[in-house]
Amino acid sequence: MNFEGQLGNGAGAAGAVTNAPGAPIDLGAGRTALAVAAKARTSCAILDDRSLKCWGSNERGQLGSGAGGAGIFTTAPGATAVDLGAGRTALAVSTGFSTCAILDDHSLKCWGGADVFSNVPGAIVNLGAGRTALAVSTGNGVTCAILDDHSLKCWGANSRGQLGNGTSGAGTDTNVPGAAVNLGAGRTALAVTAGSGSTCAILDDHSLKCWGANTFGNLGNGTSGSGTDTNTPGAPINLGAGRTALGFSVQKDHVCAVLDDHSLKCWGYNQYGQLGNGARFTNITTPGAAVNLGAGRTAFAVSVGETHSCVILDDRTTKCWGFSNFGQLGNGDTSNTSVVSPPVTSVNLGF
Repeated sequence: MNFEGQLGNGAGAAGAVTNAPGAPIDLGAGRTALAVAAKARTSCAILDDRSLKCWGSNERGQLGSGAGGAGIFTTAPGATAVDLGAGRTALAVSTGFSTCAILDDHSLKCWGGADVFSNVPGAIVNLGAGRTALAVSTGNGVTCAILDDHSLKCWGANSRGQLGNGTSGAGTDTNVPGAAVNLGAGRTALAVTAGSGSTCAILDDHSLKCWGANTFGNLGNGTSGSGTDTNTPGAPINLGAGRTALGFSVQKDHVCAVLDDHSLKCWGYNQYGQLGNGARFTNITTPGAAVNLGAGRTAFAVSVGETHSCVILDDRTTKCWGFSNFGQLGNGDTSNTSVVSPPVTSVNLGF
């Protein structure tokens, strides 16, 4: 999908799609990328000089360019980097309906938003006296940050309990970081992702906990449907006997995790085969069998979208499966086909 220029190739319009990797994005003369974030039709990259550029949708000011509003977007990285403050550069970035960046002094700045938005980085987010940020994730109206003491704080929308503070529903949204999320006695956070209605974190013992929306079993606790949302982290997800998590990805209603043996397991919504188990329509409420990535192949990293999943394998090739309506599988197809298992052939990245 390239409706608002999020592919950074200079194009972008209703119905615009690219169904295979094309030419590299022009980040500026001599510039290369150290890290990238993409979500909700917006993309950002930290460049090799630690400057930050964003492109795509700017409906909520999430590009940090000083503009923003309905129908406003940019189809390629511009000449000017986001102004993070005098002398400040970026260490990490996450984007979506809002954009947040951890700066070189480990302070955190956010911009964009919902109904009322800021279109440039402003004041540093107050994470608590003396606290700084190690990691940040922005979801659908939610932001979570891991602090320098490895505590976790979340703020923003809380309709489904995704802030993890024991509350949910009307009147429980918060616009500033409050108390740290209770991850369990003595537990701290190593990684976090704020999704559309749920949040997941890998803890210091490499267990994985999720909370918030559970419509399709995406919390991985064996339940799903009305009344099964959870507004605090509960028991760790059962990833299999002795198994722990190295990494994971959550977007809307499904989760995939790379385990300590580099196998891959996925659970939650499976309307389009995005769980990679060879089936469609049947949701999974707990991690089951590992995804078959191919003979001898294991997972290095995973990233999921709303209706598809992609994995980098141990040989550094990439495979994607799920829905191909916008060319997101990179296989040259945009025919609304569902690929229900990792394909034999990896995505042609042009290497």
